[in-house]
Amino acid sequence: MDPSTDASLPADLRTLTVGSSTYTIAPESGCRLVQWSLKTARGRRGILHWPGDTGDQPFANIRGGNPILFPFCGRTFDQGLENHWRAPGGERLPMPRHGFARDGRFRVTSEDNSHLTATLLPSPAAMEAYPYTYAFTVEYRFEELAFTVILRLRNDGETAIPWSAGHHFYFNLPWHPAARRKDYQLNM
Repeated sequence: MDPSTDASLPADLRTLTVGSSTYTIAPESGCRLVQWSLKTARGRRGILHWPGDTGDQPFANIRGGNPILFPFCGRTFDQGLENHWRAPGGERLPMPRHGFARDGRFRVTSEDNSHLTATLLPSPAAMEAYPYTYAFTVEYRFEELAFTVILRLRNDGETAIPWSAGHHFYFNLPWHPAARRKDYQLNM
């Protein structure tokens, strides 16, 4: 996938090259790593999957790259009601599947040729769903053959904050026709 030709991608894309790896990220649109590709002897190889031009599908719903999941991974339920959760104070609150960071706005706070850090800017809907005073940051550290993602939550209030942030990586596997998924190992 060539990110420059995909009309479904947001305008805030940045591309960083570290050695033989090229990373494409949309830092202000969900702080999502869209693509990681590696230059090999046989050409460029996509490590992260991106489905290509997805037309009018919302960026946050596209199955590819590395969506950031915050404040919760997966579905939430409150007494059987999906997309809701019960806060420690007893309030039933709305919560979209995988939280709201993947379609949230972020502000880049630090970057250079091998790293990028961005802070979530909670929308009014996010503040209703998660009524805490906090700073959630995502930091990517890019290397030639690897990268690191650090998710941080700073509690700026007096109330304890429940959270379970995470990722939803879409890796291109298998790499070879004779291989199967079980032939690979992911170190996290």
